[in-house]
Amino acid sequence: DNLATNVTVQGNTIEASDWGVRLVDVDNGCEGFLVTGNTIIDLGSGTQGINGANVSGQLGTGTISTNEIRGFDYGIFVAININDTHNIIHNTVARFSSGGIRVHPDTVTSVCNVKNNIIVGNPDLGGVCDAGAYGISNINAGSTLTSTYNDIWNVDDVYVETGTVADKTGDIYVSVVSSEVGSKLYITIIGIEVYCTV
Repeated sequence: DNLATNVTVQGNTIEASDWGVRLVDVDNGCEGFLVTGNTIIDLGSGTQGINGANVSGQLGTGTISTNEIRGFDYGIFVAININDTHNIIHNTVARFSSGGIRVHPDTVTSVCNVKNNIIVGNPDLGGVCDAGAYGISNINAGSTLTSTYNDIWNVDDVYVETGTVADKTGDIYVSVVSSEVGSKLYITIIGIEVYCTV
């Protein structure tokens, strides 16, 4: 019962060939976790940029925010313990082959808020996503994930709903406009400019 709590993974550049960040896989593991401000890059055979969904259990309450995840089969894949909450906010997930954000809420009392993320299968101008790639998925029947203000584009399916993906207020399904200047990639979305280091 000596589980780590309040774990923070912050401000790293991670190049990985399997998982970028893997959180403990026991029930209620990593209660109070925070994964934020990381750049996580697939070296060519990676399965998940951020992983917290395994056969042994589900994660406790925590936040995944402001990460840039490039490549991998799945950008973010987490399972939520009973009565716990995950906030997945302000991330950029790109170039995934299977899914951008994949969530497994344990029960109807698990809460997942997916908000203000950019999720794109292939960001190249005129690029084609991998067959079957989707934006957001809730894979547990009878549970609910809330999606708001996400930009999801260049995917085969925006939502995959074994469980419910609810609300969808402010979700948009259009490409961003980007330009590279020096070491910065500038992205403009409906007049709002943000930049990511490349």
